[in-house]
Amino acid sequence: MKRRKFVFLSIAGGLATVTPFCRSPKPTLSALNNPQFLSTICDVPTIRKIGADYRATNPAEDRESRLSDLLTADLDANKDRTEQITGKIRADFAAGRTVTLEGWVISLTEARQCALNSIQMP
Repeated sequence: MKRRKFVFLSIAGGLATVTPFCRSPKPTLSALNNPQFLSTICDVPTIRKIGADYRATNPAEDRESRLSDLLTADLDANKDRTEQITGKIRADFAAGRTVTLEGWVISLTEARQCALNSIQMP
């Protein structure tokens, strides 16, 4: 085996062993767990409190997978998620699908975003 090939394979093998451990253990904010409008007027503890209250009043939705499924229902994978979520929020208000939590009247979609945030970003 040539030296160049040996060095290349050694480096590639080392990277292959280390790479799975390089992921950030902290989840990041996304369109699903970041209620855009609320995050401009509320601080992070308030958003998490809203989410925790929603989860307490809706135990059937107190799982990360369930909330993600509800938030991504009817979303087109080829379009911007943030815009689609904003559209869902507008539709919620138009249809009267709102909840009152922590003194805020918010859409069902926003409540679910807060709930997902409170699970993923404790």
